[in-house]
Amino acid sequence: MEKERINLFSSSRWKFLKIKDMIDLVKYFNDNTRDKLWVKYADESKSYFNLHLKTLKLWINEGATNKQLEQFIYRLGLGYFGVGKQGGLTSGLITEDASVKGVKKTADHLLGATQIGKYIHEQFEKNDWDIDYMVNEWLYENLWLWMTIKVTSHEHRKNNIIRNEHSIEDKLLLKHYKKVSKLYN
Repeated sequence: MEKERINLFSSSRWKFLKIKDMIDLVKYFNDNTRDKLWVKYADESKSYFNLHLKTLKLWINEGATNKQLEQFIYRLGLGYFGVGKQGGLTSGLITEDASVKGVKKTADHLLGATQIGKYIHEQFEKNDWDIDYMVNEWLYENLWLWMTIKVTSHEHRKNNIIRNEHSIEDKLLLKHYKKVSKLYN
């Protein structure tokens, strides 16, 4: 099966970026951003992540409903504050429209906060609820989960960036970006 391709166009102002497959967005983040953020925020990120994993496990042990987990633990705890940065972690990517000086912009959590939390829950369970492993090994390799792309406030509307309908794989292929200008780095 041939991999789907997404081309991100360039201008004289921005470096050319071509996404060959879904791994490239993760690779781009890991190659260009992860280590800079890790050096600066590793201790803080580990501390927040550790606390949120313990909170997740407590809520599960106390019989929290899926709705409770989604509304509070997945979205707020792990999705927005999982590494202590509510605004996410910049990928260095920006839309063409957001690159215009003076336009209102926001950081779009590429995967969506709730989906980040659900994925972490699955991985935590898969790894036998091993907090030490998740904090000290897994987190660094998966820091990309919190990556954001700078978009305009208009582009960030729900009819332009579709929410809660795509898998992580599809989101890494930007299939949920329906009415968003070209991406640059």
